[in-house]
Amino acid sequence: MKDRPYDIRAMVQRKPKGSWVCTGFMVKVGGRNKIVTKYYQGGAIYTLKMLGAEQGISSKKTAGRVRKLTDTALQISNVLSKHRSGRHELGIDFAYDKKGHLWVLEVNSSHPQFHPLKRLDPPAYKKMKRLAASYGRREAT
Repeated sequence: MKDRPYDIRAMVQRKPKGSWVCTGFMVKVGGRNKIVTKYYQGGAIYTLKMLGAEQGISSKKTAGRVRKLTDTALQISNVLSKHRSGRHELGIDFAYDKKGHLWVLEVNSSHPQFHPLKRLDPPAYKKMKRLAASYGRREAT
């Protein structure tokens, strides 16, 4: 993964009773000599734990990143849902700069993909799929 671009997708979904929950993360790593982090263009998918290990980050610091990403993703979801109702899921893409500051790259509100997690993180994938089915997403991928 060294010298390859990556971003972190936080999947945020509404529970059947209406509150937002962060259901998981996937790290999208760009292919060699690519500037985009598209899995389908030669990239790879990692878990946050794998990313931390690859970067030599302690499990304590990785857990801190998970908390920060979760809190930020939920704040974004709550703010956006106040301005536009009817959303049930968001895929929020984040990146850390070289100084460790967190940046929001993009918010995907139309069927964000989480299918690559099926093999990488089956419990997170099953949770995402179950929630997606609860609000009528036909292809929960």
